[in-house]
Amino acid sequence: GGEVIYYIINNVKKRAVKRLYAFIVHNDVEFKGIEFKPSAEFTNELKKKVAREGFRYVHKTDSSVLMANEAFMEQALRKSINAEGGYTTVASFQFYSGLTKYSAAKKLWRWCIGDSPRLKERRLGHSIIYEVIHP
Repeated sequence: GGEVIYYIINNVKKRAVKRLYAFIVHNDVEFKGIEFKPSAEFTNELKKKVAREGFRYVHKTDSSVLMANEAFMEQALRKSINAEGGYTTVASFQFYSGLTKYSAAKKLWRWCIGDSPRLKERRLGHSIIYEVIHP
């Protein structure tokens, strides 16, 4: 009785998991909570490699280069505002501009200050949103 049902349920689960694995691609996999204690040999080899070749993000453009291109920043701001529905957030602007979170926040803040600010910063719940000031 109970053993047969357990066996059937277990086999159904295994088949479902196998079918699920067929649809998982490398972009779907995210590692979390992995604890890693490197050996002294690994640490020394890594230090040598970094000293020899340097360290940089492979597909990351320098934020200062992006921020210097005003036309690109304007386009990113428009896309971000259109996507959010009339306002933008740091995360949305960061996505469309390719800036780091810090640089995106700094750029939005700069558009909020001065004699003729373009954006107005306000709190919406726990979030800060940036709205366009219409002349």
